[in-house]
Amino acid sequence: MHGDTLRAFLSIVSCIKNKPKYFAEKLEKSMKRLGTDNRTLIRIIVSRCEVDLGIIKKEFQSLTGKTLESYIHDETSGDFSLILLALVGA
Repeated sequence: MHGDTLRAFLSIVSCIKNKPKYFAEKLEKSMKRLGTDNRTLIRIIVSRCEVDLGIIKKEFQSLTGKTLESYIHDETSGDFSLILLALVGA
């Protein structure tokens, strides 16, 4: 397997093994580098906020040492930040 196929396969395996950890890692990656990946951040928070976001938040804190709320506060701003924080229950 090469390139995109391998990445897709590894993502599927990672998600199957531990879904909350998979999403926590994706959230961290979306905010870690220069410039937040808003699309990924929104997609995960909106799609998981009524499902298992509480568990994802615990995994996120275990992974990063910071709460998801503090990460969002530090990496986003304005109304966008307020909406995300409301969705994660801050």
